[in-house]
Amino acid sequence: LRQRARGGQVNLDMEDHRDEDFAKPKLAFKAFEGEGQKLGSATPELVSAPPTSQQDQAANEAQASSFVSLDSSQPTTNIQIRLADGGKLVQKFNHTHR
Repeated sequence: LRQRARGGQVNLDMEDHRDEDFAKPKLAFKAFEGEGQKLGSATPELVSAPPTSQQDQAANEAQASSFVSLDSSQPTTNIQIRLADGGKLVQKFNHTHR
């Protein structure tokens, strides 16, 4: 108040509102008027790999599956992995796998 007065007088009116409940004023909705920015590309960049035959692909999947030791006495789940080239792999895992 002293800064506002700059050596002059300041009129101050005070009201006692201690016995009233506070009601937060409702703000009017204002829609976002800016513009969005996107990082990266909309689709991942495909890296071309040498074409593999169905037999090679099945052999690779079987080899990858052999690295997962599955305990059939424990609960299992299937996880589907989508590849960048549009392919997919489905692998069984125990719930305890990390």
